[in-house]
Amino acid sequence: MKKNFIFLFSLILLGCSHPPRPNHIYYIIHPIPTDIGPDGKKTIPMHYGNYNFILFDNSKIYYHYYNILFTLCGVGGDHSKPPFLDLTPDSLQEIKIQDLENFLVSNVKGSKMNGRDPIAVVSSPVDTIRNPAFDIILKYLDENFNLYGVRTCTEEEKYVSIAKNSNKKYDPKSIEWKIGFDIVRFEAPINTSTN
Repeated sequence: MKKNFIFLFSLILLGCSHPPRPNHIYYIIHPIPTDIGPDGKKTIPMHYGNYNFILFDNSKIYYHYYNILFTLCGVGGDHSKPPFLDLTPDSLQEIKIQDLENFLVSNVKGSKMNGRDPIAVVSSPVDTIRNPAFDIILKYLDENFNLYGVRTCTEEEKYVSIAKNSNKKYDPKSIEWKIGFDIVRFEAPINTSTN
C-alpha cells in the first residue's frame, strides 16, 4: 500500500510540475553583424526588399512595395543606414490573414525583374515574431524566392506602422531619428563639350 501511495504521489507531482503548455509559434530575429567576418567580407544589412511585410503585432500584417532597382544607381552613401522612403500610413496596405495566401500569389512575384532576382523582406518592430502570418509568408518565400530576409523594422517603418495602427497623424519632421538615413549621391554627367 505504501509503495502504491508513493507511486501515485509521484505521478501527481510529476503531472503538476509539468502542466501542458499551449502551442507557441514564434521566431526570434537575430541582429546582423556589420563587422568584417572571418572570410574578410563585411556584411551589409538588408534594409528593404522589393516586397516588404511588417508583422506589426500578433495579428496585423502591413505591406509596402519598394523599387529597389532605382537605389542601385547611386554612388557613395552609408549602406549601414536605410534610405528614407518617405512612407506614410497610407503607403502601408493592411492584409487580413485570411487573404494573405491569395495576396502573395497575386502580387508577390519571385521571377526576375529587369534581369535581377527580386528581394522580399519580413520585419517586426520587436525582435520576437509571434504573428501566424510569418509561417505563411516564409513558406511562400521558400518556394518562390532566391533572396529574402527577416529583420527588425527600420525606424521609418516602425513609426509609420504605429501611426497607422493607432490612426494618428504622422509627421517625419517631428521625429528625432536615432539612426538616420543613407544619403545617396548621384553623379552629374560630365559635360565634355567646349563653348
